[in-house]
Amino acid sequence: MNVQTVLTPEFIPGTLSFSIVFFIQDLDYLHSSTQIQVRFLNPEKKVVSDSGELVVPQIKEDPSALDLPQKYKGINLTLELKNMVFETEGEYTTEIMVNGDTLLSKPIYVKARRRVLNDPKQQ
Repeated sequence: MNVQTVLTPEFIPGTLSFSIVFFIQDLDYLHSSTQIQVRFLNPEKKVVSDSGELVVPQIKEDPSALDLPQKYKGINLTLELKNMVFETEGEYTTEIMVNGDTLLSKPIYVKARRRVLNDPKQQ
């Protein structure tokens, strides 16, 4: 896995496919279901991708034969964004929410590799 702090599509406006991979620790899936939502926002804070509420159902028995302490139990998730349209360069934000509360808000900078000739936005 290669963690990125910058996304660099060839051109903007343009498209790029990428994945957001994360792990949520201390998830109490033995006692209740959990709602997880991932949103990707543009530099103007407009939502450009929204997973909607993903429900992690309650599990009746611990699937881990290791009997881990609660703080080490959790879930790995990958969100694939295919052909995401980037209208502008700038700081985009990934928001991860659990049960309606923002757990993490993480910025990533998006910059074109090449300039489109005669594009006033890229002067």
